[in-house]
Order: sequence, then structure tokens, then C-alpha cells
Amino acid sequence: MLEPGRRSNWEVLVTSAPGYSLRVDPRRLDVTLFEELLEQARPVLAAGAPELALTRLRRASRLWRGAAYEDVGDAEFVLVERNRLAELRLAATADRLDAEIAIGRAAELVGELRRLVAEYPLRERFWARLMVALHESGRQAEALDVYREARAHLVREVGVEPGPELRALESAILAEQPCPPRYPTRPQPLPASLGADRNPLIGRDVEMGWLREAWRRALDDDGAVVVIESEPAWARAGWLPSSPGRWPVRELPFSWPTPSWARLHRARWTPSVSRASRGNARCWS
Repeated sequence: MLEPGRRSNWEVLVTSAPGYSLRVDPRRLDVTLFEELLEQARPVLAAGAPELALTRLRRASRLWRGAAYEDVGDAEFVLVERNRLAELRLAATADRLDAEIAIGRAAELVGELRRLVAEYPLRERFWARLMVALHESGRQAEALDVYREARAHLVREVGVEPGPELRALESAILAEQPCPPRYPTRPQPLPASLGADRNPLIGRDVEMGWLREAWRRALDDDGAVVVIESEPAWARAGWLPSSPGRWPVRELPFSWPTPSWARLHRARWTPSVSRASRGNARCWS
């Protein structure tokens, strides 16, 4: 069950005096993958790329099945780790909500946010996101009611006033101004050498179809490095200028070949499959 394709000695469940030892690559553990996805999503979100961050945060949330370690008892070391992961899970949820709001899905989140503030009434970040979602849905009066409800709860339960974020949101709503964003949304400008489409690309349907699929996978956070190998004039005039101008890839960087890239390609990359080639151009991934 642990190693169905094993052809030699066991590598996961191995004999180790005085019994057995379970040796698992940390990268195959849900908890490790969850933390890695969260660490990858946060800088992307802070840099103004909410769609890519949202993809990673959704992948992280799908790794959860109930509470952490709910079937291994309540020993102290278990409780510490369980609480740590629960905090990370809530933080990931809040980041996901921020990403969804940033791409215009505020109205769809109101129900989920009402559930979260009822379940975690001392977490101001959830109250703040609910205010933003209502305000951006044109429900300003309800957003102000949420602020008053949050303030009353905080004062009653812990004797403190709302923090700066909630107060800033109330001020913006009263002034009929947009809510200050928690994270920016800054589309990445295209390199000047690419720009918008300059000439239509004719006769490269196979290659363009392959590259378009590579872009789609990259936007789903399941892409890879794509190397286009051709004569410089052909690439500048045709394929590359056509690609970013046609597709919504503002969150993906471009890198032009440099001596260091060429050295890395020769030293470390061995293309295993040519996915598209024609005439004097080839592309690899």
C-alpha cells in the first residue's frame, strides 16, 4: 500500500531496530505542502498578483480534511502543533478572502464572512473583510452596522476599541470613498521590446496552440519554464510579441536570453520532449 511500485527494498516502511521506521519525504506531507503554498502565495499577493495567489491558496485549502491531528489524542505536543496549524489555516483563509476581494468577488463572500465573524468574533480581520465586501457590493448601511457590531463585541468581551484597520474602513465608508486595499493590484507592464501586437502571426498555429496551453497552466500555477529556441529576428518579429499582448498574463514575468541563462540551459537543462517545432524554431518545456 505504501509503495505499490516497489521493485527493490522498502524505502518508506523500513526495518529499524528495535522495530520499524516510517521514512517519508517531507515534500509528500500535506502539512509541508500547505505551508509551502502559503509562503509562496503571500509575497505574490503583496506584489499585486491576486489571481496567482488565489490559485495557490485554494490548493492549500483543499489539503485540509477536518481539524489537524484530530485522531491522535490530546497530548501536549499534539495540542501545540494542532493550534499552530489552526492559526495558519485561519491566516490562509483570510489571505484567500483578500485575494478574492481584490479580483472583484466581494459580493460572493458576504455569506462566508458572516459565518466567520460569528465563529471568530475577536478576529478583526474577518470583520474588516466583511465591511469591505458589503461596501463594494453597494451595501454601505450594512457595512456600518457591521462596524458597530464589531466595536460593541470587542468592547464588551475584551474592553478594547477597534484597531486602525476597522476605523479606517469606517471613515472611508462614511466619506463615500473606496475602502483602502489591504494589498495592491499592480498589473506588471510588458517589456518595451514586446509591447502590443505589431504584426499578425501567420502559419504558426501548432506552436501558438502549444504556447497558449503553457500560459494557461502557468496561470493555474502548474506551469514550467518554456524555452523558445530560434533565430533572434524570428522571435522578436513573431512569436514572443504576439504572446503577452494577446493573453491576460500580467502576472507572469518575461526573461530575455542572457549569457547566464544560456550557461544554465547548457549546464542543467536537458529537454526531454520537443512539444512544438517547425522550420527554424523549437520550443521546449
